[in-house]
Amino acid sequence: MTLTFFEKFLWRARGALFAAPLGTSAPVAGPLVYAGLFSSPSGVGRAARDFADGFEAEGIDVARFDLTPVFDPGRGPELTMDAARAALKAPQGTLLAHVNAPELDRALLAMRFFRRPGWRVIGYWVWETTAAPPSWRAPARRLTELWTCSAFSAEALVAAAPRDMAVRIVPHLVRPPATVASDRPGFGLKPDDFACLTLADARSSFHRKNVEGAVRAFRDAFADEPRARLMIKARNRADDPASFASVEAAARADPRIRLLEETLSEERQWALLASCDVFLSLHRAEGFGLPIAEAMALGRVAVATGWSGNLEFMTPDNSMLVGYRQTKVLDPAGRYAEDPASHWAEPKHDEAVAALRALFASPDRRRALGDAARADMRRFAGGETASEALHAAPSTLAAFSS
Repeated sequence: MTLTFFEKFLWRARGALFAAPLGTSAPVAGPLVYAGLFSSPSGVGRAARDFADGFEAEGIDVARFDLTPVFDPGRGPELTMDAARAALKAPQGTLLAHVNAPELDRALLAMRFFRRPGWRVIGYWVWETTAAPPSWRAPARRLTELWTCSAFSAEALVAAAPRDMAVRIVPHLVRPPATVASDRPGFGLKPDDFACLTLADARSSFHRKNVEGAVRAFRDAFADEPRARLMIKARNRADDPASFASVEAAARADPRIRLLEETLSEERQWALLASCDVFLSLHRAEGFGLPIAEAMALGRVAVATGWSGNLEFMTPDNSMLVGYRQTKVLDPAGRYAEDPASHWAEPKHDEAVAALRALFASPDRRRALGDAARADMRRFAGGETASEALHAAPSTLAAFSS
């Protein structure tokens, strides 16, 4: 976002303009403005679209403010925002800002949303390690309430939230389309291939997603197996060119590994998930793990690190959980700063290799786990729904009070 002189002045004065209290933490009459990355193909963008669609499916009018061009100037917006701009002029209402703490002030500035006593201001934040950064405390004071996707993320955010602020667990919606068509030929897969898939976005840290660990586990599990395939769907090469180069070198060295960088439509993204046999996530930390959940909802087997937000919906009965040891947070790309109060997980390589081999050897086991995953995701309820949280009275979750 290029700032005008006036905007730069407002940016420097943001501490006073956005300072708490912005408004009320109780449900209010008036419009619901949802600010999110609606034009972005990222998981954050997909989650915002799903939430807004979910509100509307329950009869709640949503004025969408697309923040994509603010944080990704080369993309969007794909929707007009006249309704959202008009709604923000109302004397009272609810603003749901689906961006993390570092982006909050910039989002408020883009919307020209300053202190509004009659407005309820909700932030939807997600954090992936055991403690949110201390720098998140100041942006938290701009809010009247915090939502997040899992109990794991809620515990991490409590350290950043004011003591009397509600932190609500409002999990991502996991809603596959009514019909999802696999397209193995379109992704270069043969009918009898054993296809593994892993996803990563350099903007949210290749090191956290542990793409290199997934590559190593795949190659050690299937050193001499021509039918094994690994697809790596990755984005934003420019944000971590070194990690991309490493993965690209692995793909060049092994014709069974394919790196997919093109932006996929949501239909193609679902088709990619449906085309795999196993979703592989040897992550070091997840706030939730939306792609894992989506793959499971399609009846695909997930092999994933048995730690962090994905344990909201993963169990030994519906997936293959990989053991781990706790380690200090060390991220070469600098997305996650080293913090003595925080740690994440190092998945056990040998267990990941054994899980992949076991699934390859037993189609019946794959089928049973996939059926269990699909059934459990249909029943999944990890906290309040978005509409329940929207209409709930303010409260602090005692389980996460500091």
